Amino acid sequence: MTISENDTRAYHLGDRASLGWEQTISESLRDTASPYMEALKERRAYGEVIGDLLEGRGMIRDGFRILEVGGGYGNLAHYLLGRFGRITATMVDISPVFCGRQRLTLAAFGDRATVIEADIFDYLGRHGPFDLIISNENMADFPSLVDIPKRRLIEYMEGKGPIDPNGSDDSDLRYLEQARDFIRSLDIDPQDAPDTVHLNTGAARFIELAMGTTDRLFVVEHSSDWSLPRSMADFLRDPRTDRWPKKIILFSHHEVTICFEHLKRLVDKGGLLREGGGLMDLFQIRDDTEIRYILLSGSIQTEKHEIIGEFIDHIKEYQWLLIHR
Repeated sequence: MTISENDTRAYHLGDRASLGWEQTISESLRDTASPYMEALKERRAYGEVIGDLLEGRGMIRDGFRILEVGGGYGNLAHYLLGRFGRITATMVDISPVFCGRQRLTLAAFGDRATVIEADIFDYLGRHGPFDLIISNENMADFPSLVDIPKRRLIEYMEGKGPIDPNGSDDSDLRYLEQARDFIRSLDIDPQDAPDTVHLNTGAARFIELAMGTTDRLFVVEHSSDWSLPRSMADFLRDPRTDRWPKKIILFSHHEVTICFEHLKRLVDKGGLLREGGGLMDLFQIRDDTEIRYILLSGSIQTEKHEIIGEFIDHIKEYQWLLIHR
């Protein structure tokens, strides 16, 4: 197995970039007419719930300059611009396809919304400051070190060198060094890792760059270390054998789920404040008799049951995190 850096830029720079190849929570709950609303206690669109959270925690108010990273189709920014009448939004996305969609979605807001086609790692630090940066369901696309054999990593960290009888090429050694530095900097125990290790190095670098440009950062992403709400623990399956990042195979690219515990270590070491949780609690998933029947029986007797079961099985793995000074 060859160690590499998972890089989704080629996919996003192409003309087939789309949210249609994957299920995203923000698109699933884009408006209250969505069939996925059947899983919620109250029909509330994604933007409304996120807007309430940000406003309630003092993370957004009129007059703020907001930067959204990889804004998809622009629907979250559309809601926030409509609700907070004097904020401005700068959208930075590497994908020309998504930039085009965002310009259409946000056209009505005129110069309050600016869409910039750029790599966020090049953009941050050279622009700003911003009052709030949002990364909504895109950190799994950031570069990650993947396919690191645990045994080789531990041997390397112990100074025993490569154990591959064919030796290690220069790229392997470079990636092993990066993995070692990442793990040591966050005081992570590699003995707890699965046999094949993936590390969210790009997500960590993004947080460091973002917090050099703002006092407030909000992220949502598919996670590897999710926890089930207590009320649902007996009704949802948990197939995991560990809580480390996992590689997800999608159309023409891979994503790597985020270990929020690793990112929280980074935040704590930087002396920053944080608050977070699961999207199941934030969006108040129903836990009534019908939901429990669907989850326990795996029933797909109706389209409604199939939609609810599919959505809950997906949203259970998502987390949010607020980071601020």
